[in-house]
Amino acid sequence: MLREQCTALETAATLLEEEAEQQENASQDENGRGESSSSGVSSSGSASGRGRRAGGDGDGTVSQEVADAWTAMDPPEQKRVLQEIVAQELERQGVDDVPVYFDDLSEDGAAGIWYEFDIRHPLRGEHIQIDSTSLEDPDSLNTAVHEVRHAAQDNWIEETDEPPAWQFWREDHSAAEYERIKEEYGVTKEEIEAWRENDKDYTEFPEDQPGEDAPQSEKDAWNEEYEAYREQPLEEDAFEEGDEFVEGITPEKLRQYQLDAGVPVIS
Repeated sequence: MLREQCTALETAATLLEEEAEQQENASQDENGRGESSSSGVSSSGSASGRGRRAGGDGDGTVSQEVADAWTAMDPPEQKRVLQEIVAQELERQGVDDVPVYFDDLSEDGAAGIWYEFDIRHPLRGEHIQIDSTSLEDPDSLNTAVHEVRHAAQDNWIEETDEPPAWQFWREDHSAAEYERIKEEYGVTKEEIEAWRENDKDYTEFPEDQPGEDAPQSEKDAWNEEYEAYREQPLEEDAFEEGDEFVEGITPEKLRQYQLDAGVPVIS
């Protein structure tokens, strides 16, 4: 574990040095005005990381009233409301605070990503990324809850892990944890075990979706990859959680999230 962490830190240091160099090189334009440009290192879905869960929008949709109230907010207000929803959903599922970052994820089509560790942003630690280019779409509500569920899944997997054989001095509390989680959150041992096995062989969200003019064979191949991604236990559960949330949110509930986030409510 120490060797893995050292390797990760060395790689991260190299990336940070490259990023700093790129920013320095871009800090002056041809006329020497000293204008800064964006970093060459992206935190998009193509970034490597441990516990990475990239996803698209779910099937559930909000009511027209909720959609209208959502689009009436400006992007900074939408970010604050999403952060509030994430915080409340994390608390509801027994997960410590996890920061939310809004990054441009449009290149690979991901609406959101859950990271246990993102090598390109090592100082962030565990975090959620939400696509900043689609904030005005009410489906971002679905995305936020979807990614929270991935955080909860990983949390419950860790809490029920049995001690490795070499740590013979540690007591095995996994049975008691399974019972507690079932009682408090309604999640069964069978579900957690399915997620644990899925985590060992997780199917990533397929990138480079073919365009309308692409050959049908390419579209079929991508759709097959997407179905494999959607049908795995970790994603089935997360999509269900996101869909249930947006289908159940009312204008009154959204208004309360706005108030909790300190966002002015338009009556």
